[in-house]
Amino acid sequence: MKRTITLLLIIVFILLNIADCHATDWDYVVSDNEKVIHIDIDSVSVANYKDTGKNMVFKYKVRVYKHAEYHYHAACKTDINRNHWMNVFEYDVYDLKGNFVEHIGNPEPLPNNYEQIENNSYGYFLFISALHYLTKHGVNL
Repeated sequence: MKRTITLLLIIVFILLNIADCHATDWDYVVSDNEKVIHIDIDSVSVANYKDTGKNMVFKYKVRVYKHAEYHYHAACKTDINRNHWMNVFEYDVYDLKGNFVEHIGNPEPLPNNYEQIENNSYGYFLFISALHYLTKHGVNL
């Protein structure tokens, strides 16, 4: 009887805490001697914003060794010349213990904040990872 009640309490506790969980599937992208970058493949999607049009959006994190962790929200688009552009429009800062420090940015990308993605840059590897995920799931940009 005690085992049944204990098991039931554990199940209830787990179910009550599921609503607070943030499902992420962090996929390794690239690293160097100073940082490691992961993309949240569960966040990769296509969004149509009023001011910037159709974008591929995703979240990624950068762990700067011995400093902090940054969680970014980015939008990417491709122009008619097949140049790729990225706009990091908001981010959260966490200390090394995982404590939230601050939120900076806007809820949507601003039109003038896009920067061209250079080949073999961190932005390029993130763009390719996100695009691969969309293509794999049959989503066209």
